[in-house]
Amino acid sequence: MNVPSHGSNGIAGEDIPIEARICAVVDVFDAVTVDRPYRRAVPHDEVIEMMLGDAASHFDPDVLEAFIDSIEEIKAVQAEHFR
Repeated sequence: MNVPSHGSNGIAGEDIPIEARICAVVDVFDAVTVDRPYRRAVPHDEVIEMMLGDAASHFDPDVLEAFIDSIEEIKAVQAEHFR
């Protein structure tokens, strides 16, 4: 697994707690797919493509794959609570 180190603590890969690897995926998806005062939300499909392009360098590929496998449920929750 090629999961980069984030921050100055020097940890990388599986040494990064799984909770942090999950949060990294969820945080980016939420930040880009929800309207902000300074910009409109980006469509889900565009965000997934962007995240897949960054998978090896920014995200745990296994976590991202599990997230994408659950995307319909994630969209439903987001639509119910944030739209």
